[in-house]
Amino acid sequence: NQLRQIREALRKIDEMNVRIDASLINLQMVPEGESQIQILEGEETGEKNLSAGVPFEAKGSPEVVVDIQGFGRIRARGPIGSIEDFRRGKSDAEKNLAEITQPFGTANLRDLEQLSEVKDQADKKIAEKKARLSALLSGKPYDSLEEERNRLSAILQNILKTEPTWERKPPNYDTLHEEADRTKREFIQQVEAAEAERDTKQSALTAASSQRNSLSEKYEETEQQIGALKTRSEELAKDGLTEEEREKQKRQAALSWEASKEKLSQTEEALAQFEGNPIDLVEKLEQQIQAADQAATHALEKEKEQEGRLQQLSAAGTYTALAESEERVAELEKRIEEETLKVGAIHLLYNTMREFHNEAMDAVLKPVASLSSRNLERIAGTRFGRLQLGETFEPKALFPKILDSEIPLEHLSGGETEQVYLVTRLALAETLAKEQRQMVVLDDILTATDTGRLARIMTLLEEAADRLQILILTCHPERYGGLKEANFIDLEECVAKGRTG
Repeated sequence: NQLRQIREALRKIDEMNVRIDASLINLQMVPEGESQIQILEGEETGEKNLSAGVPFEAKGSPEVVVDIQGFGRIRARGPIGSIEDFRRGKSDAEKNLAEITQPFGTANLRDLEQLSEVKDQADKKIAEKKARLSALLSGKPYDSLEEERNRLSAILQNILKTEPTWERKPPNYDTLHEEADRTKREFIQQVEAAEAERDTKQSALTAASSQRNSLSEKYEETEQQIGALKTRSEELAKDGLTEEEREKQKRQAALSWEASKEKLSQTEEALAQFEGNPIDLVEKLEQQIQAADQAATHALEKEKEQEGRLQQLSAAGTYTALAESEERVAELEKRIEEETLKVGAIHLLYNTMREFHNEAMDAVLKPVASLSSRNLERIAGTRFGRLQLGETFEPKALFPKILDSEIPLEHLSGGETEQVYLVTRLALAETLAKEQRQMVVLDDILTATDTGRLARIMTLLEEAADRLQILILTCHPERYGGLKEANFIDLEECVAKGRTG
């Protein structure tokens, strides 16, 4: 850098000299005999002796005036130029050159270039020495070497106090190293066994805690139902009914209670063993509700039919037929009550499953949508606003802050669309993985994304790689060269090696 400044200063001085020479008036003559000349105006004034045949030159600006003995006065003029500006420029350049070259003791360009080469060689050697020193120091500051030496000396003295024979006969390093490795392996095995046992106990504790919470919720629900029944019982005791009527309602309530308890137990067992898609189960429950409704309707029709027959038998005055009809009516009423309880239980199960489904969806959908919106803002800025997801976690629309209406995904460019789907997949993976480092597979996800946003996406992928194991399948590995710790695997090369092997 300094050598470049020196060259620039010398170039400036040469340029000013050329400009000064171009601005001067030159008066040249060759006298035929001895004479004297008086310079009145010029660069150098005063009296000069002229010799025969010897050229003489006088310079000046803006004019040169000389008196020649025996000849007369000669005045030479030229255009008025800015020679003083050129002289000041030359003076400034010379001062600048002097300041720059003062530490080197010379202004000779060749000497300075040689000094620069010597400096470059010295800097290179210094860099090599520093690199070797840094490698020897292993990143520690030089000042810490003395402290490290004192610390190691103290450790050595403590060791020699414990093993004084080692001062005369040092121990076998290989033997001690093997013994240390064996002790280390045994310790690691013990630690791994303890960690495995801890994980087992932790899993059992988590399961027990979950079961306790579930039982507590069920207990609270049962307590609420018992309280409601007690309240209902107190209200029924004040209704002014006869004992027979109250007994009948009591039997009906008891049947409803037992049926509800049975259905609740069945529901809890079903929920405990629940696997699969809740939506499929809800659809099946809806079909069962329809079937139960049809069965109840059919039972009501049967009841009406039997009531008609009962009226016919009553009109005929046959006691036996009347008794049979009453028995049949009672049986049908019982069946109707059972079917009604069954329909109510199915409705309860359906509503319970729908609530569980909605709670499960809200517990996952909201965090995924929020994280997707934040990541999209980091990639594309704030103009997209909030991202809305459907029940199957597919992106549906964008709600910019500056608009009152949504933007369908069809209005986005190809690059923006693939960015929306990428942030949604990453957010869903991080939400579902929680504290476990799960694998996420992405297939050629960024074929239309511009370079600026691709760089920001690389940052997101690096951050997500701390919590997820990300596998990207792509035909354009060069686009992911910005991932610092990525492991690139050429599948074609692996296949070729497998064939040749």
